[in-house]
Amino acid sequence: MKISLDTTIAVSLVMNFVLFLVTIGLIGFYGIRAGDQSYKIETLRKEYTTRIQQHEQDASIRVNRMQEQINTQQFTFDRRLALVQEQLDRAQKQIEKLKEKAPH
Repeated sequence: MKISLDTTIAVSLVMNFVLFLVTIGLIGFYGIRAGDQSYKIETLRKEYTTRIQQHEQDASIRVNRMQEQINTQQFTFDRRLALVQEQLDRAQKQIEKLKEKAPH
């Protein structure tokens, strides 16, 4: 049985075409997997970025609340201090009046 040159070329072309298809398939498969990995990485990055931003917002809210509490406490302290100072001033005036009235 003799194989003609045309048949050999045809078989070679078909084998090259099949090899080409397999190569394209492998490249496509790994390209899709690499795309999936980069998609997963990008998704994780976005998720963690969102979480970090949420934590920053929560921390900022807590700091603002603490600052409001500090301001309220400072106002209360200042008001009490002013009242005590007024009482002290009144007591000192009363002492001075008593000293003036007392015989020497």
